[in-house]
Amino acid sequence: MPAYVFTIDYLQNRELVEVNLPDDIGAWREACGSAGELFNEVVQGRFCQGQGWTLEVSNEAKLPLFRISVTSESLLIGNDVA
Repeated sequence: MPAYVFTIDYLQNRELVEVNLPDDIGAWREACGSAGELFNEVVQGRFCQGQGWTLEVSNEAKLPLFRISVTSESLLIGNDVA
């Protein structure tokens, strides 16, 4: 099975996770599931306006295949929510 590298960037943290998956479709599905789990963890009190995170999937040749990003920003001046 091919190895895929999942790179998660959140604030000043970077985490690299290598996963063996059957193909690019499997890597995409795993990335979507991981992004959902990450979003649930982050929004439980640690995600503030102006922050964001990115999950990028690369193949064995280190070629980026997919990127899932979440950002937050206030659209109302003076109505920031912690």
